[in-house]
Amino acid sequence: MVYYRIMGKIVYKIIFLLLITNYLHSQEITLFEEYFLMLDDLANVNTYGYKSHFLDYNFDEEVYFQRVTGEINFHQGSLKSTNRHLDFAIVGNGYFKIIKNDGTIVYTRNGEFVLNEETNELQTINGYRLFDSLIIIPGFIELIINEDHSIITIYPNGEEINNGKIIIYDLEINKLMYPENYLFAGNDIPYFIYFGEVEEISNDRIYNKMLECSNVNRTATMTRILKISQILGMDFIENNYGE
Repeated sequence: MVYYRIMGKIVYKIIFLLLITNYLHSQEITLFEEYFLMLDDLANVNTYGYKSHFLDYNFDEEVYFQRVTGEINFHQGSLKSTNRHLDFAIVGNGYFKIIKNDGTIVYTRNGEFVLNEETNELQTINGYRLFDSLIIIPGFIELIINEDHSIITIYPNGEEINNGKIIIYDLEINKLMYPENYLFAGNDIPYFIYFGEVEEISNDRIYNKMLECSNVNRTATMTRILKISQILGMDFIENNYGE
């Protein structure tokens, strides 16, 4: 009887490994790639405007078939009040169109802006300019953004200035992708490369003094990282992917 139990366990493990191997080859991404996508998500849990990767919650507890699809989760993140006039959050569709320092045009949901010290242009906190230049004279005591996205600033002497509109763009989400080898946590902001048609929109709301938080599910992400570690073994991961 002991012999049959031992053989049964061996056969079960062989079947398990075959199932896992077949499953991995049938997916768009491997467990290793999934593991590092989860690490990226966890690193950016506090990064404003960051979009996580989809978790598939239909899984078998016996063989750990919960998966990350590799596709980006574009669902709205929660809003955080900051009380900063130049913080903007988009509610609904839309992306800010910005220009990197090398001239590349990219798109972001991160609306944490500052004024350029020389030109007074609105720019991201790490120096990327808005594609549609918006100049705001500093020294205002209040900033109001209207439903048409026009920005009004009010100054101590009571003067009101219409600074123009902050423009957002409607994009096809299936044509948005993160840049290669990205890690936005730190000084960079999360942005997307886009290959598709671009259309200006004005019917979705923008709120100032607020920022959109990342939509990373911290608990689910940490659980998935631990699950993959159990499947592969941390020694294997570190030996193959460690720095």
